[in-house]
Amino acid sequence: MRLIALFFLLFSLKGFSQDYSLRIAVQSKDKEPLIGANVRLLHIADSAVMYSTTDADGVALFARLTPGRYSALVSYVGYRNEEVEILLKSENLQRVVSMEEEAVALEGVTVTARRPLISQEDDKMIIDPQPIANTSTNTLEILEKTPGLFVDQDGNIYLTSATPAVVYINGREQRMGAQDIAGILRSLPPDNIQRIEVLRTPSTKYDAASSGGIVNVVLKKASNSGAPAPSAWG
Repeated sequence: MRLIALFFLLFSLKGFSQDYSLRIAVQSKDKEPLIGANVRLLHIADSAVMYSTTDADGVALFARLTPGRYSALVSYVGYRNEEVEILLKSENLQRVVSMEEEAVALEGVTVTARRPLISQEDDKMIIDPQPIANTSTNTLEILEKTPGLFVDQDGNIYLTSATPAVVYINGREQRMGAQDIAGILRSLPPDNIQRIEVLRTPSTKYDAASSGGIVNVVLKKASNSGAPAPSAWG
């Protein structure tokens, strides 16, 4: 009898400790995945908040959740914010969120096409700074406005890890403090930036310090910032 009681106790505890997961797939109205969209998940019962960013498939993953009602707020540059309520009652749930582009009109001329802010190239996420350069005064501001990148008050840049990302400029690691690197990025005008490359899971050729990911700022060849010329990186 004791063995039977112990079995049922362990089975009951396993049920209570069951982890639930939620996948939120973010896409455009044309069903194209949106890479780097920010997703904020609010557990309505206790107001706990979690954050995630969509991957190369446009999916944001939340793991080790408790069942209940959640509110998901999805944001992406150039698109209207979308907020949906989700009832999590199965162990693995996926929800699709479709986003609408914001209408852009300039002096009666409607913009019908534009370069994508984010694209995927092999193992790197490529960010084109042009769409947000006009509303930024320096490169650090561009990084602050880029979906999926978080910059704290000390100048540390985070991807989806608790460890700050390592900053490269033209493929060369900047071996200095976060505030010094932030000072350099503030001194770089947005027009000097050709692209920004993001590696969330660097390969083994990078040292352990890059476990928080890598952000590589590639300058235009005509840049007079004093940084080395762009190099083949990756």
